[in-house]
Amino acid sequence: MENTLHSATPEDYGALGDGVTDDTAAIQGAVDAVSPGGTVNFRGSATYNIAAAVILKSGVAIEGNGATVTKTASATGAVTFANEMYSKGYGGGGRDITIRNLRTVGDYAVTGAGRDQVMSFMHVRGLRIENCVFEQGMVNGHYLDLLGCDDVRITNSTFRGMNPLPGREIIEAIQTDSATYSGAGHGYFGLDFFDGLPTRNVRVTGCTFTTLEVGGIEYPLPNPLGMHSGALVGDDGWYQDIWFENNLVRGWTKDVAGNPWQGWLHMAGFRNVVIRGNTFAYAGPTQAVGRGSVIASRPLTEVIPLGQAAAASPVKEILTKPRAAMNWKISDNIFTGFNANYSDGSSSLIYMNAPGNDRISITGNVSESVKCGFCRVDNDQNLVISANTVEGSGTNHTIDVRSASAVIQGNSIRAASSFGIHLYGGQHHLVEGNRIQGGYTSIRAIGVGNGILANNYLRDYSGAGIDLGANSDPATTFDVTVSGNRIASSKAGVVASIKIGTKSTRTFRFGNRYWDGGPILDSGNGTRATSALDTN
Repeated sequence: MENTLHSATPEDYGALGDGVTDDTAAIQGAVDAVSPGGTVNFRGSATYNIAAAVILKSGVAIEGNGATVTKTASATGAVTFANEMYSKGYGGGGRDITIRNLRTVGDYAVTGAGRDQVMSFMHVRGLRIENCVFEQGMVNGHYLDLLGCDDVRITNSTFRGMNPLPGREIIEAIQTDSATYSGAGHGYFGLDFFDGLPTRNVRVTGCTFTTLEVGGIEYPLPNPLGMHSGALVGDDGWYQDIWFENNLVRGWTKDVAGNPWQGWLHMAGFRNVVIRGNTFAYAGPTQAVGRGSVIASRPLTEVIPLGQAAAASPVKEILTKPRAAMNWKISDNIFTGFNANYSDGSSSLIYMNAPGNDRISITGNVSESVKCGFCRVDNDQNLVISANTVEGSGTNHTIDVRSASAVIQGNSIRAASSFGIHLYGGQHHLVEGNRIQGGYTSIRAIGVGNGILANNYLRDYSGAGIDLGANSDPATTFDVTVSGNRIASSKAGVVASIKIGTKSTRTFRFGNRYWDGGPILDSGNGTRATSALDTN
């Protein structure tokens, strides 16, 4: 006879919800009893203590009503909720599973499995996490571990605190993982179901990630989202369709100097990513020198092949072509508070570094009173950096582009301290309509070809407004048009309004207006204009 029970409570199956009694079996009994489309209703005032993971099935919702879930002292694993497995592939772990209005709490005072609170899901299609609170977890694991899931929505939830073991400082609150045994790290999913598929189609909206104070100690915020490894050799191995929108990330992270994976959001081998409308606010102690970025993308160079997906210690395969970032949109975010406590000045808030980056768009962001660079993008083609407002910078360049081609347009940079815009290599760059105040050099180009620097307003630099092809540059700058720029500086000791060195060939210079900003110094080869075409 088909089960048609649409609602149940843990109390129906013997739960006490007193924070002491082990309620695992009672909660599992309620989950098993309801039919697909049904709901397990927790008692809002209850604290349910569990010793092992509750296994959720397809089509069932957990309505927390504000209840709390903790671990018993005898808990043997880090996982609080997992899912049944039916088959490999997306949806093979069930469909339409929902958890809402539930608080899960770990315990930093214990050394056993109860210190972590992990929800781990594999091959679930249609996972919904709504209005939940995760706190006092992330010692060795994550708050949400998504292995080969699809169509995931995480909304209006709060993630507080992490206390990572040494070497685990980069773990994420939400890990978009692949379906591998080494990624799961536990035995709730049978070995036959690991197929290496990556998590895809994830939306994180309206959430808060912040620090947590316990016993007078402030613990750092959890790294909100990301992944730093992958599986499957072919196109099926890409993480894709990730949205991180309208979230608040506030506090500080626990960094280890020199770890390349540091970054509040860090990813490798991701395409179709939207990071939009978020507020990233630094509030915390002085950080390590050269710390990581807020948004970071690295190349994915090796993966777990299908034949190793179920291995505990998989033998990885080196990709002949590393996976880079493709089709990213970073827009309308606010970065605030990233002052001297955050960085020694050598970092960039956004760092995209992978051979083959393609179609990266960084637009409409606001960076307030920072002491670091705004963005550095390496090895990209079809890059757009536009309409950003940046106040301040450190020893790093405000906008640092080391890419094949870029449009850098309509940005406003105030109080720069190094180079406002730094171009290194590549061709067909368009740098147009930017307003840059301060810095040693407003626009610096090294080894650039066929570029256009036009209609920029450059002022109050201490070295040069535009510097092309300096004598000591490692590569020649050629066929660059410099036109229509307005250049002025009242700083003492300025070198030049426009400086064209011997490593610049065939510069086309005309129609620039400069005053009180030093002379035009042109020792380039074959400059195709005369100073008469520029006005002082």
